[in-house]
Amino acid sequence: MCLAPPAGDYEVSIDIGSNKKLIVNSEGIFLRSSAVDDFLPFLKTSQIKINEKVLDMYRISFDRLICDVTDSLINASNHGSVYAKRKVESCKSLINNLREKYCRCDKYSK
Repeated sequence: MCLAPPAGDYEVSIDIGSNKKLIVNSEGIFLRSSAVDDFLPFLKTSQIKINEKVLDMYRISFDRLICDVTDSLINASNHGSVYAKRKVESCKSLINNLREKYCRCDKYSK
């Protein structure tokens, strides 16, 4: 959670089923579902905060989650998020170590 991207455009969103997504952002881990309301002309969305222990239930790969979270944080930082930029600058070595261990990619360098 300490490296999660800000809520909004750069949060991590993983499809886990019909109209359900796992969302990870700086506010926590959420299960978001959406449905079309027959009587209203828009999509109804609900979101509940979940515990990280629920990730196993949805078969979310920890490696994938680490990679997605750090990718989103770096992306947010590169696109003007001051919040993300501060996190990336202060946690650069942690991000590099996690990405090297779990993502099998080059170190993030800025």
